[in-house]
Amino acid sequence: MSFFDYLSIFIYFVEGIKVTTTISNIGASSATVINHYRFCKEVCTWVARSTMKPIGGPGCTIELDETFVKRKYGRGKQTWWEKHKFKIFGGVCRENKEIFVLVLPNLTKEAIWPMILEYCLPGSTIYTDGAQIYKNMTKKEGKDFGFNFRHHSSVNHSIGEYSKKDDETGETVSTNLIEGVWRWLKELFSTGHGCDVEDLKLAVYWYVYKRKFLTPLTSPGERLRVFLDHLKLYYPGDPNQVEPPRFYTPWTYEIEGQTYNV
Repeated sequence: MSFFDYLSIFIYFVEGIKVTTTISNIGASSATVINHYRFCKEVCTWVARSTMKPIGGPGCTIELDETFVKRKYGRGKQTWWEKHKFKIFGGVCRENKEIFVLVLPNLTKEAIWPMILEYCLPGSTIYTDGAQIYKNMTKKEGKDFGFNFRHHSSVNHSIGEYSKKDDETGETVSTNLIEGVWRWLKELFSTGHGCDVEDLKLAVYWYVYKRKFLTPLTSPGERLRVFLDHLKLYYPGDPNQVEPPRFYTPWTYEIEGQTYNV
């Protein structure tokens, strides 16, 4: 392929053009375009994870929620992740719409609480559903763990309660914002983004990357420039570079004798 073809793939990817349209427009093989789109998602995943930071703080409200994503097809040998469905946990700050999203091996308190401590700033007001994993975050158990949140309230989805007025803050308690993120991700993953956990991670962090770096920009040229700048960071052209640098330390889980990095 020519330099123009490569650049065209980057442009189409950044603008969210479907793979089939890109194949038709540049005349490349489906394998070539799919592989280049995956590479672009790897760049976005690296940047999204490397720049993911804590959200909220004093005067801010964070919605936390967890969800499951089933793979579309059940073919082939399943990994531990696939047998147990894909677990996603995340939060969104109501005031500035900043988010964090993580793909986890399970959604137990032992897995969730360290992520809350890592990505939710002290002084935040926390709104969740009524899941047991969120109990006692502002009580002695949570304070002993290291939480220092202003307030926590929840809605009970099991009885059809999806919003209510918080008597302490006067705000509406709900998880509508973060559930909107889940709806988008599930739709994305169900329309051809693969069926293993690595494909899920690429789809999740591509969404995080696009929301943070591309959506605020109005010009296609600006969006392309930002992506190419990140591509240069990912592969700066150093012949001695074996693999891209990592700017974050992944969480590691030991499950059934296997190690999983988040």
